[in-house]
Amino acid sequence: MEKNVKKSMLTICRSFSEKIIVLIFICFSLFSVAGCVSEGEDSLIDSEIIQPDPVDENAMMDRVFRIDILNMDINLVYVPEENIIKGESVIKFKMRPGQTIPLIHFDHSDNELINSLELNSEVLDLNSTSDVKIISFDETTQDGIELLRECEENDINEIRMIFAINHTDLYKSFYSNVNDIYGIGNEVVFPTINCPSDLIRHRITFSVESDVEYSFIGSGHVLVSQEKSTKRWELDTERDVASYTVMWMLAPTDDVEIEARTVNGVEVRIMTYKGSVSISDAFDILESWLPELEENLGQFPMGRGLDVFLTVRGGGMEYFGGTITSMGALEHEVFHMYYGCSVVAKTYRDSWWDEAINMWYEYSAKNSVTPVPENFTSNIVSGRTPVSVGFDDRAYNDGARVIESIASEMGGRDVFIDFLKQVYKDYQFSPFNTFELVQFIYDYSGIDFEEKIIKWLYKGARTYFSTQRSEVSSYHKVDMTPPVWVIKKYEK
Repeated sequence: MEKNVKKSMLTICRSFSEKIIVLIFICFSLFSVAGCVSEGEDSLIDSEIIQPDPVDENAMMDRVFRIDILNMDINLVYVPEENIIKGESVIKFKMRPGQTIPLIHFDHSDNELINSLELNSEVLDLNSTSDVKIISFDETTQDGIELLRECEENDINEIRMIFAINHTDLYKSFYSNVNDIYGIGNEVVFPTINCPSDLIRHRITFSVESDVEYSFIGSGHVLVSQEKSTKRWELDTERDVASYTVMWMLAPTDDVEIEARTVNGVEVRIMTYKGSVSISDAFDILESWLPELEENLGQFPMGRGLDVFLTVRGGGMEYFGGTITSMGALEHEVFHMYYGCSVVAKTYRDSWWDEAINMWYEYSAKNSVTPVPENFTSNIVSGRTPVSVGFDDRAYNDGARVIESIASEMGGRDVFIDFLKQVYKDYQFSPFNTFELVQFIYDYSGIDFEEKIIKWLYKGARTYFSTQRSEVSSYHKVDMTPPVWVIKKYEK
């Protein structure tokens, strides 16, 4: 094509000098184009990487999550002898803006495990791809069950599901087993939307089909009832919370001990395996920790109190009004009652700040945290999309140093704690993202950290999303292994 262009141009030249001029022009043009490939394009690409508008987070979330759940009623029957959980759920929801085809998250999505599925009283054929389909998205590893019927945006819709899930537990216990680093929530037990900002009032009834007596602790208000030989525990969060923050623990009564006390006006119940760790030691920790948190951050956020299951070892996981944790992680997980469970991240990737704030609070009290260096960059946030599950575990240490950098510039630890107290007061159960947190800091202090946050957490890219994603962590938080005497009890 270049030869034809040259020939046609030369043909129209009427003199040798004109030909020379044209040839010089062509050579100059080709040289210029060749030069732009390495320099001009690189400069343009660098500029475009830094300058584009941010990802439309809300649009992506609406496209992937599609529904807003209004409330859910769930019935879970644990059958330890058969190693199954039998479940029924009723979920009421509205479509998100611009969406018409609903979906739900439920990891046990094999048709053999879902016995029946209804949408707005219509029975859907689980074996027909014109009724139900498992779908995935490029931006997240979280699959969805798509219900192939159109729903109007403003209508209240209803999903009914009857299901059974395999639950093999050698020690005959049934508990929430969330790992927020991986982004594994309670969708492994019941259908929901696995997203921190999808806040839902949960009503869950638990029962056990067994001759063995069981004990229960869990999030929110728990009402115990007895119907013939069946004991029921009705858990009601009483307010909208993220599904992955709903906690419960069902264990044989003979295997555990429970103690209840009022600590700083908070009703606290602690359960653990008999003969394992000291409940009294845990209460001693809370006797000083709860008053400190109330003084620095505000009144304890969970009106019904705090339920704790103490493990023998390992880390912990925070829930709404509860935690499953080792003694060593108890303070960390209870801090999350403030930042994590009531001051809520909008997306999993925004969860960096609740972990970073938590670790910063601990480290800064010991003067053992330093600001990030001047040249620090990372993709702690931009390595994930707004709809990804899980967060980057660099949030713990690198994130704490980012918070220290912010706190130092704002005036130090006391000033930043006052800021946290104000955010806790103003934004409980009002999910926000990282840049909204930056705005809160600006409103409070007059200091604009946006450019630094982009550098520290987004590798300097204003797109707020990197194509170089961070690796999935191999970190495990909770070890539910019971003491040796319990293990031997169930060995055959």
